[in-house]
Amino acid sequence: YEILEGITNDEELDMTFEFTKSIYDVKKILNDLAKGLADKLNSMSKYSRVINDAIDYILKNYSDPALSIQKIADYMRLSATHLNVLFKQEMKVTLKQYLSNLRMEKAKAFLENEHYNVSEIAGLCGYTNANYFAKVFKESINLTPLEFRKQRNI
Repeated sequence: YEILEGITNDEELDMTFEFTKSIYDVKKILNDLAKGLADKLNSMSKYSRVINDAIDYILKNYSDPALSIQKIADYMRLSATHLNVLFKQEMKVTLKQYLSNLRMEKAKAFLENEHYNVSEIAGLCGYTNANYFAKVFKESINLTPLEFRKQRNI
């Protein structure tokens, strides 16, 4: 309850809503609550808000083949160079490497499910070409996608 100033328990929260005079007051309370929760979550993270927002955007969009450093930077309203520098400082990997690593982790998880073929997994992980996906996977994991799947299913 430390998120909303002056509210320390359920009864005080109930009273706050009970005595609101308009929907705008309710909206303000909910906005304050959302902002307070976001601030609290950001303060609990070991990364800055910029990096958390970039990671969140990447997690939501990694399957988009058009996802690029420039697209992420545009979303963040930063230059690609500046975002890359901040990302590398905090995450110890480049944005490109982070995205590639994430896509490989997702690919490994999809490969453990026999219902997806390699072409489908490539698409789900942001690759438009299954052959290129297989090449990147092999370079990253030292196994082809099918070898990885076979090894996991034994």
